[in-house]
Amino acid sequence: MWQLRKVRVGVIPRPVTEANDMIITLKLMEYWASGTVVVAAPLKAIRQVATKGENVIFFEPGNPDSLAAAVARLLDDPKLCGRIAGGGYERSRDFSWDTLVPQIIDSFGVSRQDID
Repeated sequence: MWQLRKVRVGVIPRPVTEANDMIITLKLMEYWASGTVVVAAPLKAIRQVATKGENVIFFEPGNPDSLAAAVARLLDDPKLCGRIAGGGYERSRDFSWDTLVPQIIDSFGVSRQDID
């Protein structure tokens, strides 16, 4: 059976456009949560939640050589690959339902006791 973690490097190749700049793809969270290294275009929304060199490697959109170099760098350097994957896995915890639901509830000014 195919498993995401066997892939090692996940790519988010969306072009930089106004529409793409406004979204964080579910793929980013799936890659992070599975311990897969993320190589992504530097979309504005992704830059808001990811840190270059810590939990993501960015490449120049529209430049296949830049993408190839980023992936090759990770595949050639298992320590870097592991560090970036670990950083992504840690970052994914900030987006778990256990973390987000209380923040959403608090943002509406609802008492948590009212919900239970």
